Amino acid sequence: MSAEAIADPANPETFTNAPPPFDDANADIVIRTLENVDFRTHKFLLSLASPFFKEMLDIPQPVATDEQQETMTHDGIPIIFLYDDQNKTLRKRRCGILPAELLAPILDVATRYRIDWAVNTVLADPHFLETNPLLLFAHACHRGRAAEAALAAKETLRFSCQNFPFEPALKLISGYQYHALLDFHRRCARAAATIARGQNPTWIPTALFPGSHDPCSSYGDSAVNSWNSMLGFPARDVYGWPALAHSSQKWWTDYMNTVAVALESRPHSSTVSERWQVDNTLVQASSSCTTVCRYNVESFMRRFVPLFEQKIEEIIGKIVEETTFI
Repeated sequence: MSAEAIADPANPETFTNAPPPFDDANADIVIRTLENVDFRTHKFLLSLASPFFKEMLDIPQPVATDEQQETMTHDGIPIIFLYDDQNKTLRKRRCGILPAELLAPILDVATRYRIDWAVNTVLADPHFLETNPLLLFAHACHRGRAAEAALAAKETLRFSCQNFPFEPALKLISGYQYHALLDFHRRCARAAATIARGQNPTWIPTALFPGSHDPCSSYGDSAVNSWNSMLGFPARDVYGWPALAHSSQKWWTDYMNTVAVALESRPHSSTVSERWQVDNTLVQASSSCTTVCRYNVESFMRRFVPLFEQKIEEIIGKIVEETTFI
């Protein structure tokens, strides 16, 4: 019988050994699942992993009779009978593999046996935070995990709340919690878009900008003039004088406007560095300006975009601190 085979329910005496790394010949404890699959491990590791198992293993055990030895031990090693629905839940959790369909049972097992580090690890899983934070948000709220709920809520900002995917796990949370998430999105979107439109732009190093020149920073461009005013650059007359040592550029104001619109639906820091937006800016600057910007735009964006991301992270972080989901 292979290591993956399920024991014959008509013969409860049959069992299978779990595959590596759970077949350690030097193990001093065996965990047996409902399907009679044996996971060979060590008491010390179980005690470190779970207060539940530590308390269990600290209890003095009576000397087993010969008959009990046959059913309560495996090769002389004590057996802990773990009656959960699927042995794959235990194996996947211990291997660190986390398919979506096993997230709920893994959390159930970890919660039941008080393996707090496993619950924390699952609810902060990087893969799900990036691809399905709504799933983690629902489970974190359901289990009263405020910090993990806030982390997942922040990552839902990668997606428009108008286009959230269908997520059955939302049945686990209250209407209040879902409304709190939508309100959080609205406040973050408003704050992030406002930053992109120039409110209090003291975080932008003005020395990054090249001097005024046609066609990128001509006096007749209202967006350039508006940003120059917000950035504190000197005003110019109708003839474009004096020439400015530093000025906003049309390709940059177009980028900021595009990002502001995107942040209204996806107010996450990653929105400002999306490849297509940065590439469009590079192409626009390189094609419209054959002198200054063609040679400087890539260096400018490489320095500016991380600062922009940092500012969005900062403002969203403040809103996270002000928001309660549990």
